[in-house]
Amino acid sequence: MKHRLFVVGAAALLTWGTWACQKATPDAPKVNIIFATLSPEKIYQTDEVKDFIFACEEDSIDQIKEQAKRFFLQGIDAKVNKKNTVEGIALLTKSITLYPDSKAYYELSNALYEQKNYEEAEKAYQMAETLRFSNLANLYYNMALNTAAKGGEYIDYSIADYLGRAIEQGFVQKELVQQEPLFASFQNSPAFQQLFLKHFTNSEDKATAAFKVFLRGFPEKTLPYEISSKDVDNVGDKYISYDFANYVKEMETGSFGRDVGSEYYYLAKVKSTEKYVAVVYASRDAMAEEVPPTYSYLVTYTHKGEEISKINVACQCTPQKIKAAKIEDNKVTVTEYERLWQSPVTEVPFSENRIKSVAKLGEKTYQIDENGKITENTAAVGAVGTKRNDVLVLK
Repeated sequence: MKHRLFVVGAAALLTWGTWACQKATPDAPKVNIIFATLSPEKIYQTDEVKDFIFACEEDSIDQIKEQAKRFFLQGIDAKVNKKNTVEGIALLTKSITLYPDSKAYYELSNALYEQKNYEEAEKAYQMAETLRFSNLANLYYNMALNTAAKGGEYIDYSIADYLGRAIEQGFVQKELVQQEPLFASFQNSPAFQQLFLKHFTNSEDKATAAFKVFLRGFPEKTLPYEISSKDVDNVGDKYISYDFANYVKEMETGSFGRDVGSEYYYLAKVKSTEKYVAVVYASRDAMAEEVPPTYSYLVTYTHKGEEISKINVACQCTPQKIKAAKIEDNKVTVTEYERLWQSPVTEVPFSENRIKSVAKLGEKTYQIDENGKITENTAAVGAVGTKRNDVLVLK
C-alpha cells in the first residue's frame, strides 16, 4: 500500500456450500461434521454475508471461527513475510468464506490493491466498512487511494469524500495527501480545495499526526482503571491493524518479521499530559484453542509516538498463573494470582474443567514519573497468599 459447529439443512447447503471437519467424542471414533461456508462469489453480497454471520452466531460456531482465524493469520504471513500476495489473497478469501470478519476484508482489500485489482479491492473495502472495521481512518484513506488508482470521471469528489471521512475519524496528515502521486492531478480541483480549507488550516507535525490516528482507537477511560482477575482474558473487539506496528513493537520479531501468531487489541487510553500519553493494549495468542495466553501492556509514549516505557500489567500467562492490574494516577499495582482447577489441567480438557479458586501470591507497584518513565518501587509490597483471606473460592 502506498504510504500506507453446526449441521445445516439441504437448502442452506445449496446457498452457502459445505466444509467438513473431523470431531472425536469420548466414546466414539471421529465423525464428519458438516459446516456451512460462504461461497467465494457471495463474499461481497451484503445480505448474504450478514445472514451467514447471523446463522453462525446463533449456533455459536467457535470451531469454525478458529479455523477462519488460522487462514487469516496464514494469509497475513504469506502477504507480509513471504511477499506472496497471490497466496495471501487466496488464504484471506478462504478465511472469509468460513467466517466473514471486517479485519479479513480489510487485509484482503489491501492485498487486492497491491495486485492492482482495484474493482474487487473497492468491494472488499466496502465490506470491511459494513462490518464495522475498527480503524476507519486508515480504511477511508485507502479507499481514496484505491479510487484514485482505479480512475474514472469526476472522481475528485469521491476521493475528497473518502479523505474527509478519514479526517473525521482522526486522519490529520496533510503532507501525506499533498505528496501522494495518485492525488497530484486533483490538488487544484474545487473538491480538494474545499477539503484543505475545511480540515487542514493548521499544519501538524507528521509524526504527531500519525500517532494521533493510532491513539484514536483507544477508548477514553477515567482513573482508577482496573483489569480484574476475572477479566484478564477479556480483550474486547477493537482490533489493532498491522498498520500500527511502529507503535506496537510486539508485532515485529527479529527473525521472522511480523508476529502473525498473535492479535492485538485497543483497551484504554488512561492518561495524557503535556509530556506523555499512557495507553493499555492487549495481545492474545490467536492459535491457542483454549485458555489462550493473553497479555495487557501499559505503555507510555511521547506525543510523536516514541515509546518511553512499557510494562506487562495483566495477563492470562498460563492456565494457572494470572496477573491483574490497577492504575491510579501515577501509581500502578500489579497483583499475581494462582488459579486452582477442579481437576489437573493435563488430564482433563478445559471445556470439562472449572476453576475452583484463585489464590493471591503477591503484588508489585510501579510509579510513572512526570516524563512518563515507569519504574518499579523497590520496597516489598504484598506477600505470598497463604492466608485464607487471600483465596477466593469460586462456587
